[in-house]
Order: sequence, then structure tokens, then C-alpha cells
Amino acid sequence: MAIEKDPNYALAYAGMADCLNYSADREEAAKAVGKALELDEELGEAHASLGFSRFLYDWDFAGAESEFQKALALSPNYAEAHHWYAIYLANLGRHDEAFREAEMAVERDPLSLLMNMTAGLNYYLGREYERAVTQLHKVIEMETNFPAAHSVLGCVYVQGQMYLEALAEYDKVLELFKAVPAVGNSVKVLKAQAYARWGKSGEALELLDEVNADFTSPYSVAGVYAALGDEAKAFEALNKAYEQHDMQLVSLKVDPTLDGLRDDQRFVELVSRVGLPG
Repeated sequence: MAIEKDPNYALAYAGMADCLNYSADREEAAKAVGKALELDEELGEAHASLGFSRFLYDWDFAGAESEFQKALALSPNYAEAHHWYAIYLANLGRHDEAFREAEMAVERDPLSLLMNMTAGLNYYLGREYERAVTQLHKVIEMETNFPAAHSVLGCVYVQGQMYLEALAEYDKVLELFKAVPAVGNSVKVLKAQAYARWGKSGEALELLDEVNADFTSPYSVAGVYAALGDEAKAFEALNKAYEQHDMQLVSLKVDPTLDGLRDDQRFVELVSRVGLPG
């Protein structure tokens, strides 16, 4: 609507690019951010959006960081830029920097569920599980039906071997998304990971049999097989994820669900193929 009223409104194109990035429409997102920068090269919001796309979809990690830094130099109070840069830094294993950026995102938009959620996610990826629980409970107090917070809290509980609590969080997400099969598949895979870590391989494999492969990330499936100790199937799933250019592969270096595979040379080679900095 804003673009229809003013086709030269650069910020509207940047906003459109953000929406398209979140919906994984890479080509249209690239067009929108390109138009935004054509209209205003100094628009920090557009550089932030471009950085997010280069990080998550292009695996151009150096290019992404350059764009994030431009965005923050131009628009230092733009919470989304700090939020995306925090996620970028966390996935590269630069956790202290990531924590600071996440804190700055919250400072700039303290009532945002997403900004507060970023801090919790970063604590999880940085293995600061107690801080993650505290932050995620804060988000849930702000909005009890915020599914992402319940999902990540479940992942934190799995790492703490609190399996019943983890399953309860995942069931809450399933309840919230019972009409969305794609989300249901993803959460069932998370439940399978929990059962696998718990030593309940039968329940884990039964859940995997229930999911529709067409709606399920092979990257997430790899986490189930890693927990089951089936390295062959775990790497088969990870290689499939690589062939599909699964955006979750940007988390390879830090994802706790894959810790059992890190000493394998195949894992080292996959990190290198994705291009994650050492």
C-alpha cells in the first residue's frame, strides 16, 4: 500500500524485502532491497536486509558482515539490524559479541517479542542455558502464546536433560499450530530429538515415521540420528540438506544438537563447504 502511494519510498521497499526474506522468497527479496538501495544508498534498513539475505541464503558471510556494519553505522538505533547481526555472530561462534548485539536490540525495542527472543536464542547457541531459560520465561510472560519461545525453551530443556519439560513445550507449540501441517512436522522432529536424547529410540523413530518428508528439513532430521548415534544416517541427512541449500546449515558450527558429530572429518568438511569461517 505504501509503495502504491509513493513508488519512490525507499523504506517501504526495505520493509517489503524483510517480509520476503522471512518467507524465503529470495529472488523477490533481492529485487525489493535492490530497489530500496537504488532510491537511497544510505538507508541503513536496506543494508540490514541485504546482510540478512547474504547470511542466511547466500552463505556470503563476509559480505553479510559488511552490510550489517554499514547498517549499524547508518542506523545505530535500528533494533532489527542489531537483532540480525546478533544472530549472525552467534552462528559464527562469536558469542560475546552476539550477546552484546542482542542486548542492544532489546534496549532499542524492549517490548518486542522478537528482540527479546533473540537474546534467549543466542544464550542457547552460546551454551548459556540458565540465562536462556530466564530470558525465554521473560518472553513467555510477555506473551504466553508466542510459539518460538516455547520451541527454543524446549531445546534448552533437552540440553539440560529435562525431557518431560521439553516435550511439554513442544506440545504447546503443536497446540498453537494444530492447523499448520508444516509446523507440526517440524515440531514432531524436535520431539523425536528429545526422545532420542532421552534414550527412547522407539518413540523417536515412530515420530520420524509420522512426518511428511516434503515438509521436513533434513537438517533437523540429522539431529535425531545424531542423538541416536546413527552417524551414517545423520550425515546422509546433512548432505541432503546441503544439496537443498537448507538455510539452517548456517548453524552448523554452534548447534548443540550436532555436538556428537563434531569430531568426524565429514563434519569438518561440511562446515568448510558451507563456507563458515574457522
